[in-house]
Amino acid sequence: MRFALLFLAACAPAFSHTAATTFASTYACPLERQTVARVPPPADIAADPARAKLWSEHHHIYTVSGCGTTQRLECYVSGGDAMSPWVDCNPA
Repeated sequence: MRFALLFLAACAPAFSHTAATTFASTYACPLERQTVARVPPPADIAADPARAKLWSEHHHIYTVSGCGTTQRLECYVSGGDAMSPWVDCNPA
């Protein structure tokens, strides 16, 4: 079972990296000059561990700052397969 969990974790989409590269492309801001932070769930959801876990599994929202600009991006799996998912991010 541990092997299966490690395997799945290795195949997990890189939401934060895609948020950073989307921001870099939009604002011509190099990755090393960016700060990427995951947006936490709303307070009422965060107060309930079961709801917070579910929210975190389904909402991949990041605030990316750099080069004098800040943008909030929501990321999602848009295609591919379990071994190679395609991730896209759009302004949230």
